[in-house]
Amino acid sequence: MTLSVLKRRATLLLAGVALIAACLALPPAAHAESGSLSDQVSWNYDETTCTLTICGTGDMPKVSYHEPPWKALRPYIKSIVIEDSITAISSEAFVECEAVTSVSLPEELKAIDISTFKECSSLESINLPSALKKIEAAAFDGCSSLKSITIPAGVTDIKDQAFAHCTDLSSVTFLGKVKPIGRRTFESCSSLKSIALPEGMTSIDNYAFYSCGNLRTITLPSTLTTINAYAFEECGNLQSLTIPNKVTSIGRMAFYGCGMLQSVSLSDGLTSLGESAFQGCGWLTRIDLPQSITKIEPGTFKNCNGRVRKVV
Repeated sequence: MTLSVLKRRATLLLAGVALIAACLALPPAAHAESGSLSDQVSWNYDETTCTLTICGTGDMPKVSYHEPPWKALRPYIKSIVIEDSITAISSEAFVECEAVTSVSLPEELKAIDISTFKECSSLESINLPSALKKIEAAAFDGCSSLKSITIPAGVTDIKDQAFAHCTDLSSVTFLGKVKPIGRRTFESCSSLKSIALPEGMTSIDNYAFYSCGNLRTITLPSTLTTINAYAFEECGNLQSLTIPNKVTSIGRMAFYGCGMLQSVSLSDGLTSLGESAFQGCGWLTRIDLPQSITKIEPGTFKNCNGRVRKVV
């Protein structure tokens, strides 16, 4: 076989590979690019801009995670636009739209529903509308490219896992008074280095900041009363901590495995420390216990290398 024949075959092979790649990059031919969700709400997809638009008036009806009308388009959608006349978005509406980089929300939107943008792993930023009141469970869970988020002043409730596994999230700003932070809200936000929780907050729920491995500083509000179990477990770079005076209890394993924690100032009103609350805090050398404390569960200071001085 001559060299020219080999070159010709190689050229044809490369052309075939390029054609296959081009076909894979395009949405399948047999699919809908528009449709009705209800009598008042419809959707359309613009393949030139890779934009999915929800339009019409009123609440967007429930969309199934398993069979949304745009299921075949999920890998190709880069932008989502919810028009201003839409008053509510379906839960799970855009789960696993992994190519989405931008989202436009209506200004009058009151809530981000359950798992609405879960696993939108290319989404880097989103502006939440000022009218927003609630962020439901897992709303942005797994948005691993999301770098910053500003919580509007009207939001009073953030539900479980709302921003869990947002591994690029490095900035969280609260403009108002969020009262509770739900379970696992910021779990595994490994790029988060500091956070100031807003005044008005009363409790931090279980696993709220679990495994935020780069979290170094956290400012707790004076209104805080409860730090629940596992709240800061495995925050291995947390270095210092001041517990506000209204906190009466610290839950089980709340600061377990915070290996770099060196300084803790406990609240004057503290009455109980949960089991293994500070276990594995190897750099913690001294902790002053307030006179108000009545209960210290087993293992509270286990594996603190025997260097903790409990001074009342």
